[in-house]
Formats: sequence, structure tokens, C-alpha cells
Amino acid sequence: MRLNSPLLAVLGLLGVGAVALQLLSGSITLSTAGLRIAVAIGVLAVVDRVGVPLARALVGPGRTPEPEPDEGTS
Repeated sequence: MRLNSPLLAVLGLLGVGAVALQLLSGSITLSTAGLRIAVAIGVLAVVDRVGVPLARALVGPGRTPEPEPDEGTS
């Protein structure tokens, strides 16, 4: 799976790093770490496929105002 948003990719790497540090310190088990990574990947995929396009559509460029017609002052 490849994310289209670089920001989400960096957030995913930070999340994996946090889980890796917890795993190395012994505060979580291997199965818990796997579950957390699977949930993180699922959330990132949904946000990348649904959330980002929806946000871009909502924030996208608005309508350009139409020019007012001249009243013919010639």
C-alpha cells in the first residue's frame, strides 16, 4: 500500500517508530505491537483514500465572480 499524502506517510513512520520503541523497552508484547501497527495502517489508508480528497474538495478553489456587464455609457 502506498500513501499519496507525504504528511500522512511521515505520521505513519512516527507511529511505527513509537510502537517499535515500546516493543524494544518491553512495555508491550509482539502481538500487541502487531495489532497497533495494523490499526495504524488501516486508519492511514482510510484517511488517505477518503479524508484527504474530501478535505481538498471542501477547501478547494471557490467560484470566480463573473464580471459585471457594462451599462453602455458610450
